[in-house]
Amino acid sequence: MSNKIFTEEYKIRFYDVDCKYRLKPETILAWAGELAGDHLRSKNITREQMWEDGQVFLLTRCIMRYNKTPRYHDSISMNTWEYGTKGVQFNRLYDITDEDGNVCIESHSLWVLVNPQTHRILRPKEYAYEMDKADKNLNISTDKIVYKQGDFVGNYKFLYSDLDANGHVNNGAYVRLAQSYCPMDIKKRDIFELDISFIKEAMEGDEIKIFSKVIDEITYQIYGEFQDGKHSFEAQIKLR
Repeated sequence: MSNKIFTEEYKIRFYDVDCKYRLKPETILAWAGELAGDHLRSKNITREQMWEDGQVFLLTRCIMRYNKTPRYHDSISMNTWEYGTKGVQFNRLYDITDEDGNVCIESHSLWVLVNPQTHRILRPKEYAYEMDKADKNLNISTDKIVYKQGDFVGNYKFLYSDLDANGHVNNGAYVRLAQSYCPMDIKKRDIFELDISFIKEAMEGDEIKIFSKVIDEITYQIYGEFQDGKHSFEAQIKLR
């Protein structure tokens, strides 16, 4: 494994899985965030130092493609590496492999660098540290998805339990909403691909309207909308 690729091993616990003993997407997203931080820390780039330097990374989009769904008791390895920039976006890639080295899940994530005090988006040339782009790429498209007008399926008011240590709604909450308001039978079907974008931060007490749309026999789209019509999140999920 290249020294530009950072790896951690996990044993899938009961609290990591859903009611069908499948590894939850929100668990993968949580691991991905921690793994990115651990990778930077291995290069002596800590969250605390970045904050002092007026720079933090915010996840804007994550695409996960499943070859096989990891399950309860499985032992897996999760690998991550930096993959350069495009525009203002920083690319970070991941894969999850089983004990035999078979790739179960591949993921392409997009991040922006932000000043936490002014909330100004910073250009990659303003990044205070050195990036180590690995040569390993994934065949995952990051082309923009056109979201169709969905059908109203409910309101959701964000609660204290949806927040993370940054004081705003954790990304995992949007992944849960994208599944909970699924217009298809997600309990009986495994996820093949999940593409979710985090568009506008929400805080405790904010309320969104949720809209969903069945696109075809394997695909649905879902998004949350603030009272002013701006989107909170958008997700497209394909099922097997």
